[in-house]
Amino acid sequence: MRTQLATRDDESTTRINAKNAKAQRAQRKPFQKNEGDEISLLLSLDRDAYVLLIYSDAAGRLTRLLPLPGKTGQRMTAGAFVPFPDKRAGLRLTVTPPFGREAAWFFAAGTPFPLAEIDALSATAGNFDALLRRIRRHGSGTTYGEARLLIDTEAARGLSRPPFAGRTE
Repeated sequence: MRTQLATRDDESTTRINAKNAKAQRAQRKPFQKNEGDEISLLLSLDRDAYVLLIYSDAAGRLTRLLPLPGKTGQRMTAGAFVPFPDKRAGLRLTVTPPFGREAAWFFAAGTPFPLAEIDALSATAGNFDALLRRIRRHGSGTTYGEARLLIDTEAARGLSRPPFAGRTE
């Protein structure tokens, strides 16, 4: 299964493709984002599948972004381009501290992911390897694909002018 994960900004859209875990293409250069920037992702598949989106921040904390909390499965239609986050629903993905290397992982499978188990593994920072093994094990018996997008985040650059000192007359 081919999965696509892209980031959108004002200048371009870049897609990261993968047919399966072994054929995943390496991203040439991480995207650069500054404090306060919003991150917008574009998801796409070549066939109908259940999807899972996991975000790993610079401190190693894992957050399940899709399916959204309260949803038991997120089925996506082939050929559709789904933006995330859905700004119409009031969702935003904004760069905040801590800063450093972050990653968005997009997984797709023919059967629903075991969300309770995934959430339990995600609850412990630094537990990504175990989580990834579990997701891939789930995908081994079904149609499966994954893609990863690297993002380097940093603090906002300060202004180079001196602070306003007031006016004297």
